[in-house]
Amino acid sequence: RAMTGELSIGNKFIGVDVADKGKDKTVATYMENGIIREQKELQVDTSGEKAISNSTALELIKFAQQRGFTDNMARQIAIEGNGVGVGVRDFMRNKGWFITEYTATASSRSKGFYNFFKHLDEGRTKIFNELETINELRKQLMAMTYEFKDNLEPSIIQKKKLKEILGYSPDESDSAMICDWVANGSSDKRYNIKRIGY
Repeated sequence: RAMTGELSIGNKFIGVDVADKGKDKTVATYMENGIIREQKELQVDTSGEKAISNSTALELIKFAQQRGFTDNMARQIAIEGNGVGVGVRDFMRNKGWFITEYTATASSRSKGFYNFFKHLDEGRTKIFNELETINELRKQLMAMTYEFKDNLEPSIIQKKKLKEILGYSPDESDSAMICDWVANGSSDKRYNIKRIGY
């Protein structure tokens, strides 16, 4: 149910896992009509913190425009707003791109991935079977485990432990989850797509 060989036209969304300095990558995931059809590592200048933010923002705007986004569709783009992501958000907003901010916490990450898995299982979100990163994305998603706490809240494996298992950061899966999050709405009413009116 989660895989498809057909692409179709519909609402477009982008989710971005923003990397800081180090080995992590800044990965953008592009979804159209509920189908994850592309993942791309954005080429970012890492010579300084301000340069990282500005370079990431400019690369993201270029990535979005090449896929038919305009600044009035910016709410359909979500970035992780932690660390360098704050600078990316501010730079893009100064350029008129009022993107949606995803705040990564242990709780939001667990809920985000739990919902992402549900959407894949239901066929609500699909992955194009010719996605260039399909093998990497599959590897990262299959390495994840979760359990339910006493209050029945899902708890996903900690990112630190996942990095130890994989040997690197799960940037493709994080980006895909953020894309699913903005496409399907979040529990935060400020970012619920039904309220915004996509």
